[in-house]
Amino acid sequence: MRDKANPVAPAGRKRGRIADFAPHLLTVAAVLLGWQVVMQPFIQRAPVGFAIRIAPNSPTVLRRAA
Repeated sequence: MRDKANPVAPAGRKRGRIADFAPHLLTVAAVLLGWQVVMQPFIQRAPVGFAIRIAPNSPTVLRRAA
């Protein structure tokens, strides 16, 4: 069924802006979360100087450096 206001509009284009960008936003969120999961073992076992360069705001790293 086509949009009555615009008879030329394709049938599947009734989604909103958020629905159009949701897959991209979820992909970015998954990459950032994956980065955090991968970095945790490195932060906990790496030398303090290297860990501070990787995660300067991590409470674990700052506690080890103190």
